[in-house]
Amino acid sequence: MEEGLIRHIRDRLDYFNGSISIKNAWCPTLQRKKDVSIMKSLSRLPGVTKGELKKANLCRKWMRVITLAELASIDGKYIPANRFNGHWRAKSNLRWPRQPPPTKGMWDVFRRLVKRAFCSQYKQTLLQSNIQLDTALGDWYMTARHIQYDEYRTRI
Repeated sequence: MEEGLIRHIRDRLDYFNGSISIKNAWCPTLQRKKDVSIMKSLSRLPGVTKGELKKANLCRKWMRVITLAELASIDGKYIPANRFNGHWRAKSNLRWPRQPPPTKGMWDVFRRLVKRAFCSQYKQTLLQSNIQLDTALGDWYMTARHIQYDEYRTRI
């Protein structure tokens, strides 16, 4: 959808003092302690451009993730290297938009922004390396999940 269409609908609703409400609409929830929305965090980076955010969002949607917990390893300490190669996709039960795979340039932007937002201490440039998070994620919340994980980890 073009940005102009959404803005137009918003302006017309405002003109008529109207609103749209959706009953029982699903809203994503944070999955664990210290979890954050990926795009909200990327949009708060100083100097990030609208074009960079669009490219990063295309990669995020391709991977079918919403929060950092869904992108990170099960133990919440790092982002696995395979998350940035363009092949990994979460097993999500949500209906995601159909789109062509992101280009190498889009992945480069996404990887750079994610490192700035969540892995600022990471200096390695190899694509085959796991990327350590600045702050490890905490315990999982008891909440609905849209991703089916291949493994689950419990504290013993």
